[in-house]
Amino acid sequence: MILIVGGAFQGKEALARKMCPDTSQIYLNMQDVILEWMKEGKDPYLEADVFMNTHPDSVITLEEMGSGIIPMDAFEREYREVCGRIGCRWAMRATAVYRVIMGVAMRIK
Repeated sequence: MILIVGGAFQGKEALARKMCPDTSQIYLNMQDVILEWMKEGKDPYLEADVFMNTHPDSVITLEEMGSGIIPMDAFEREYREVCGRIGCRWAMRATAVYRVIMGVAMRIK
């Protein structure tokens, strides 16, 4: 799996499409998927592990959230933390990790 992280609208999708012409292996905005898992009452960590095990050749994008304003809402704070921790788990197991800032990608793993 290749993990691409970065802020909103920084070029993650463009890099994913450049790296993987097979769009069936690209999963964009995984932070939205994590949010849905949480809203559905699923264990997001378990779901994230299952996803990684069933999609080992995928390219995924995940938005960085840790540098913004801390939400007042408890669920939003938990969601932000869960996304960060799942991102760490995926990064540890990924074959490559890229960070995209203003359209410039840097391989960090």
